[in-house]
Amino acid sequence: MILRAADVGELVSSFLTHASEGRVRRVFRSSAYIEAGDEVILLLRGELRSPMTVNLSAVEDFGRLLAIDERCNLGMGRLEFGRMTVRTEGANVYHGGLGRDSSIAPLAGSELVRGIVMLRLLYGASQSKLDIVTDGSFRQFIYTVLLPLAEGEMAEAYLPRNYFPLIGIGGGFTPAGDDFIGGFTAAFNHVARTTGRAEIRLPKPELEKRTVPESAALIDYAQRGYVDEELERLIISAFGGRPGFFDNLLQVARRGHTSGIDVSSGVLLSAAVCRDRMTREGAVEKCLSALTNP
Repeated sequence: MILRAADVGELVSSFLTHASEGRVRRVFRSSAYIEAGDEVILLLRGELRSPMTVNLSAVEDFGRLLAIDERCNLGMGRLEFGRMTVRTEGANVYHGGLGRDSSIAPLAGSELVRGIVMLRLLYGASQSKLDIVTDGSFRQFIYTVLLPLAEGEMAEAYLPRNYFPLIGIGGGFTPAGDDFIGGFTAAFNHVARTTGRAEIRLPKPELEKRTVPESAALIDYAQRGYVDEELERLIISAFGGRPGFFDNLLQVARRGHTSGIDVSSGVLLSAAVCRDRMTREGAVEKCLSALTNP
């Protein structure tokens, strides 16, 4: 079967300019994760674009076409598997836009708190708190990273050891802690690239020791500024670069089990940190109160 991609991410497009071998790491009905050297390529049925995604429309079930650990040949604009060849020639190339804003103006603390309350409501009345909030490592993260950042103390934010306890905690294919850290570092580094500050860097080999390889890859992509277009819109709107913040938040928060809620929480707390560094209005403490109190 030969399939033509509708869209292909910039990282995939660049990677497929040279020949290499890949391996199928994970297969779901509507998606598949392909290991390609140090990178991971996502095959996706649907239109949600990202720098590391190949978008296809004519696939009913990847599980019928691909097998875990199946080898594939990559290059010359193609991904060749045993029962399927994906051709990317002529596909639209998607380029992410994080870190390209000319200025940063995070939303007011009251708007960010409203966003946190929305996330709590979406999480469901049956559970009073997000899974991540009940873990002791999150409380440690609050006192080691979040509150000092709100006061302008940056040093601890750049130490990977302060993030590792959250990696791998929680349920789901991508654990809740991973999603939260991915959202937080993507937003933090968006500001850093825009303002010329240092970025957070969590070594990928250390991430892989603590969580599944696919989730480690997604965190690594996020901290490098490579996220899907819905998450990108949320981050940019949270920092004042685009209208429609609450619509964007709802769009991301509804995905997965609690994955969208967890990643959105990371984005909003990063925005609150940035807001406090500019205004000292207590946005971080107010957001944390809305997130953690029953």
